[in-house]
Amino acid sequence: MATDYKKKTNKSYVYFNKKGELKVIVKLQNLIEYIYLMIKKFPKDEMLNLASDMKAAAFSAMESLIYAKVTNSNKQKILYITSAEAKLNILNILVRLAKKNKFITQRNYNVWSFKITEISDMLRKWRSFCQK
Repeated sequence: MATDYKKKTNKSYVYFNKKGELKVIVKLQNLIEYIYLMIKKFPKDEMLNLASDMKAAAFSAMESLIYAKVTNSNKQKILYITSAEAKLNILNILVRLAKKNKFITQRNYNVWSFKITEISDMLRKWRSFCQK
């Protein structure tokens, strides 16, 4: 299906890496790896609460992106992309909560927020492309 999407745009290099994978999915995979790295710093009692919610939001966003990638309908793509954006917003709130409770440092928070913002920007551009 990824090749179908490539054919629809002259700027496919913006959306796909050299292996033909959607860049936004690769970025989200990197974010998930970062989540696993950061939650090691959380207190043990929060591992089942906040950390679990963070992982669930990230994996749920990934699921929405994979559905968006494989569907042919732009209307459906927009719904899945919007769903992924909402889940990333939830993740951003959870990260702020981790920062507020001092489970992560300011530097960790900045990196985490940058990664989420970068993915959100990519999704916004993808959604606007589908709306044309």
